[in-house]
Amino acid sequence: MIKFFRKIRQRLLSETKFSKYLLYGIGEIVLVVIGILLALQINEWNEERQNQKEAHKILLRLKTEFENHNKRIDPIILFHTKRLNAAKALKTQFKTSSELSTDSLKILFGELQADWKYDPIKNIIESVISSGKIELIQNDSVKDIVRYWDSTIKKYDELYSSQDEIFNTHILPILIENYPLLEYDGIYNSDFAANTDKIFGNLKNENLFFILEIDVKALVNWTIHIKEMQYDALKKIDLELKQMTVN
Repeated sequence: MIKFFRKIRQRLLSETKFSKYLLYGIGEIVLVVIGILLALQINEWNEERQNQKEAHKILLRLKTEFENHNKRIDPIILFHTKRLNAAKALKTQFKTSSELSTDSLKILFGELQADWKYDPIKNIIESVISSGKIELIQNDSVKDIVRYWDSTIKKYDELYSSQDEIFNTHILPILIENYPLLEYDGIYNSDFAANTDKIFGNLKNENLFFILEIDVKALVNWTIHIKEMQYDALKKIDLELKQMTVN
């Protein structure tokens, strides 16, 4: 083909048909430019197709991770709610003349100290965000909710640490000093009796239980918010996967 064009060019020059040669030269340049543009377009199409495939894989992995999170979060909410209800019930003892039975106290104190932190494995989410591959996802609402979920977990960690510090630093010492923890498991009995007067007859203790209730309530509400966000994220991811065409 190149030899063919060269022969035409040489024949035009030999016949001193400069205008025709000029037009031919321009045409040849146009063909070269068109070829380059086509090659660039094909390369762009291939790159876009690869990006779409990668985005599809990322969405599938994100879906799996969020599904695993949803399986774990309900028991966490249950544990936090038990601590909240126990704090509420125990707080009322500072304002009533009626005393809780030993069994009731044992249950409430047990639920107060039995808690479980939500610590989701977020390898895919963190990897997608830190690597910048999240930008391969075309749907902005999916990108936004993945980023926001990561920040809500950090906020959850702060709320959990706050209420757990109140319990471990302030509430637990009160129980250790005034209640036989040995009897929690129902097997062992202590020779010491619970000193409920020291537990519930103290303004400082009342304030501590009140602060604990506030903090745990905030934690419960935030954990429910995370659960709702995770389900919303799955809906958005599923919708995006349905709309994608991957070859």
